[in-house]
Amino acid sequence: MKLDPGFHPAARSELIAEVMHLNDERPGLGDEFARALDTVIEMIAMWPHAGALWSDPASSVEVRSLGVGRFPFRVFYVNRGTPFTVIAIAHAAREPGYWVTRAH
Repeated sequence: MKLDPGFHPAARSELIAEVMHLNDERPGLGDEFARALDTVIEMIAMWPHAGALWSDPASSVEVRSLGVGRFPFRVFYVNRGTPFTVIAIAHAAREPGYWVTRAH
């Protein structure tokens, strides 16, 4: 990764696991995913409010997300100033909201 925002430890583990999984699926695919993720991280760094606002009525924490290019993943992050904190690299169709407790 070019930029190193704060990563929740579980989000960093998700990233590593997904890159490895995708590279096992097709050599180089995980590397493409990592490059697409770099683009998203750079975008968040430049425009932290660009991500879609995720709403949890029970929480006062502002969580935003952006998609990862052609991959079915979203980067969920909390903008608590510079740097922001990535709390999940989540597949768009698996276990929605599993990461919610990481935002607090």
